[in-house]
Amino acid sequence: RAQLRSFEEHIHEFDAKVIAYCDPYMITSPNANWIPEPHCFENEELHTRADGCFGYQDCFQWPQPYSEKFEYTICTPNLLKAKALKDPSKMLWEFWTPSEDDFELIDPQSPFCIGKLNRNVYYHLYRLYNLGQVSINDWKVKQEGKKDIVTGMQLHARHLLNILKHHPLTFPDVVLYVAELQRYLLDIAAHMCYVNHHQFALIYSNFPKPTNDLLMGCFTKDVTTCERLWRAGISVWLVRSLQLIPQNINIVNVVSITYPDHIIQKNFMHNTIVTVYPMLHLGPGGTDRHLNTRHTFHAQLIEPPTTTPSNVVPQQGLVASSSQGTSGGRVQGKKKNNARNVVQQQMYSSLVCFYLHHNKMYKWMELDTTNMPLAFLQWVTVFKRVDKNPARIRSRMVDASYRFPEPVLLITPSSPQRWKLFCANWLAARPLWISRIEHNPLSPLPAPQTWQDFLNSIPSNIMAENIMTRSVQEKLAAKTLFGDTLMHLQGETWAGRDSVLWRNQTIVITTLKDPPTHLIHSILWEIYELSFHYELLALDCAMVLRLWVEAPKERIKLLHSIFPGELGLVMWEESMPTTEQGMWALPDIAYPFLESWRKLLSSWPQALSHLQSPIMQESFTSIVQFNMLMSACMFYTQTFFDVFGRPSVVLHHIP
Repeated sequence: RAQLRSFEEHIHEFDAKVIAYCDPYMITSPNANWIPEPHCFENEELHTRADGCFGYQDCFQWPQPYSEKFEYTICTPNLLKAKALKDPSKMLWEFWTPSEDDFELIDPQSPFCIGKLNRNVYYHLYRLYNLGQVSINDWKVKQEGKKDIVTGMQLHARHLLNILKHHPLTFPDVVLYVAELQRYLLDIAAHMCYVNHHQFALIYSNFPKPTNDLLMGCFTKDVTTCERLWRAGISVWLVRSLQLIPQNINIVNVVSITYPDHIIQKNFMHNTIVTVYPMLHLGPGGTDRHLNTRHTFHAQLIEPPTTTPSNVVPQQGLVASSSQGTSGGRVQGKKKNNARNVVQQQMYSSLVCFYLHHNKMYKWMELDTTNMPLAFLQWVTVFKRVDKNPARIRSRMVDASYRFPEPVLLITPSSPQRWKLFCANWLAARPLWISRIEHNPLSPLPAPQTWQDFLNSIPSNIMAENIMTRSVQEKLAAKTLFGDTLMHLQGETWAGRDSVLWRNQTIVITTLKDPPTHLIHSILWEIYELSFHYELLALDCAMVLRLWVEAPKERIKLLHSIFPGELGLVMWEESMPTTEQGMWALPDIAYPFLESWRKLLSSWPQALSHLQSPIMQESFTSIVQFNMLMSACMFYTQTFFDVFGRPSVVLHHIP
């Protein structure tokens, strides 16, 4: 029953401009004109939905309970209000969701569906970031450079923009990263609105503000909080049991609950595969839900394709399949190889087995071959000095498998045809695999045998179900790495055509039978670089997991500052450098990169004493650089062996 006492001209903080019953609560608001359905007082799951957002439980889409730690989030722009007021001719990029039309394939002819966000769309998102940047800079001037949580938001938003602009991504990853970027942009907008317009009124209640119903607001069960927010001009909903509603309450309107029917709750589906993201939080709304809403996460697939374990070694040796001809195509029936091919296959099998499986000591040596780029002297030296006693190895701290194929795999094939096959398969799969390692890494990682099987495989629709032949084993390796998406492909290699793209170059596959020395050096150099980047990440997580839990954004920023450019750990489309870069460059260039690596290593347990002190830039010479690199390489290599139980993949000179 709506009522307003005749002698009252205005309602107060404990009155009801609107009131509604939502079993078992009575919800009132002194300043809002609607009441949202609360999805915050019961235990509910928080995980990503089809649009990359978190559904009803998303503090950027629907009002949540008040949190003192995240008080600024009450100023988050309200999606419903923004849509109601928007100009139909303009797009609300803060709440926009990408479609397939916004996804541009890097190579439309490749069977590996990797691409980027449309450039025009990226521009609109960058414009939003730039607007936030302007407001932050203006505020910092007033605050005399005061550092606040908004600085971390700003840095992470920039990182997400770099991912969307530069990284190879699948379409689901684009949806995910756009939504994450939008959350950070909304977080920045909320924080700046809070400090510029409402924080003062929240602290000093004698200076009330009119209600801004374009902001998200919040629920609360605390009457004191309700009063503070009401006076500060923030929409607030006071949740009470029916027994606590006073009989003489002023009521302006009795309304129905507004349900979040516009918010997507279903899981993401792409190419008939349902993607379920892991649950980030289970519980009521509040501080913990706010905290977990700001985490980065990876995807898992429902009912993933059946694959062979990555550590299964086929019963047959490493001899190339008799079902694959020397031309790279399929051979019908029981066609026999000539004697020369048999000898070549046996030599190939023995060489790979010897170097990669039977004698691990050879992994501590650089192969004496003209096909390998030159290793840095520091790594060669420490590989001889490191203590290789198996007793040092810690039990199963990490997955010790390789994130990328061992570079030696690409140069051991003895026949030109096999060399072409190995190189073409890696170059074709490379963009998708880099994307997978950066954004959705496999667990467990593929074993060396899986990599070898994939690189040695030829596409085919034929899959024997009951007989584990060599060709089937190789086919299953491709399925292990990339799922069912490639199983329809036909051709001589996984490229599916006669050329592949690599670092702005078009490489004709037939030339890979005898590739130019500089090309094979460059391909191997890139694999060494990528492997080192991600092994450093894995080892750092194992050594200082606490820092990754407490301050993940700061840790990833430090890790990325070790390497040049804006891509973080990723490298794939830029042209090959022609001079040494990063900490291996000349001293005046190398200093900040080497200092970042020293700083990262210094936080590890048992770090060497001279790694604990900052490098003085004034006295940073080539001799200081050499000695610091030697100490850092030694500590890193020994620690890596103690944790992984094998040699690390190390950096090499630019060809």
